[in-house]
Amino acid sequence: DYSNCFRETKIIIIACPDDPIEPMESCDLSKAMNARKIDFYGGNCNKPLLLPQSSSLRTVKVEYLPVRFNLHSKHRIREIVLRDWILSPHSDLTNYGRIYSIKLINLKISSLIGLGRGNRVVEVDNCPSITDFSMLKHCDKLTIRNCAGFQDVEHVRGAKEFIFTPDYSDCPKDMEGVTCLILEYASE
Repeated sequence: DYSNCFRETKIIIIACPDDPIEPMESCDLSKAMNARKIDFYGGNCNKPLLLPQSSSLRTVKVEYLPVRFNLHSKHRIREIVLRDWILSPHSDLTNYGRIYSIKLINLKISSLIGLGRGNRVVEVDNCPSITDFSMLKHCDKLTIRNCAGFQDVEHVRGAKEFIFTPDYSDCPKDMEGVTCLILEYASE
């Protein structure tokens, strides 16, 4: 139970083992009111991750978390990375619409609902169930990699810079109006 350990800590990095001897009783970091950065590797943790409702928290990275966590509506997070976050396909990204930089990597989500005009730099990598990317058309920099559901460039027509790496299925057919497009080769 780490709930009382990090009251004055500015950078918190927690890595739960994949095969814990003793499971964590709580993933409650809500009392870490001075935290500026939190990195959380979930491993086998099956407790909800509770982040502090703090104006100082700016960067969050969550990997391999088998349960969902929610962001407070008044957070001030500027950068978030969600990697291998195991959610139901219908989970949404409520309260993520003001985060400047977002990376979504290896997620099983089917929707980007919750993202919006405040998201300026967005990377979506290996999220095959997403088919509607229109919430990202206001991005300054948008990167889409290995997303089989991306088939309509019209969804991201307003993005200022667009980097695209197709998966091994077909690329979008209609590229009309695209003035600058970077196609990356995905190597293994």
